Amino acid sequence: LDVDGEDDFFSSDLTDDQLCERLGHVGRKKDLDLIAVYSGKDEYVPSFVDKEVLLRRMVKAMNNGVECCDVGGDNGSKEGNASGLMLENANHNLSESEGDGARFVAAVGKLLSRW
Repeated sequence: LDVDGEDDFFSSDLTDDQLCERLGHVGRKKDLDLIAVYSGKDEYVPSFVDKEVLLRRMVKAMNNGVECCDVGGDNGSKEGNASGLMLENANHNLSESEGDGARFVAAVGKLLSRW
């Protein structure tokens, strides 16, 4: 990963404008629905990062600056096509906390059922 490089999409120190530059193309794809999932106890993310705030910022950037729904995997905004799901107790690969894998699969299934 190159800090602030072309492949840096998710760093917590990116500004809102930088996030929009990197993720705004998602909102321009009107036939695309997306769910951004973040693990609350991801062991690869520094503990000082407020993961819920970062997830909200990423989803907003993906929706071209439109505030979205709650971070629960259900896109309540008709203007944006990205939603977020925070798995508060999950680690990076969802192997530690009971029920997180099922929540992830259910959210993806709900997203796919729209098609």
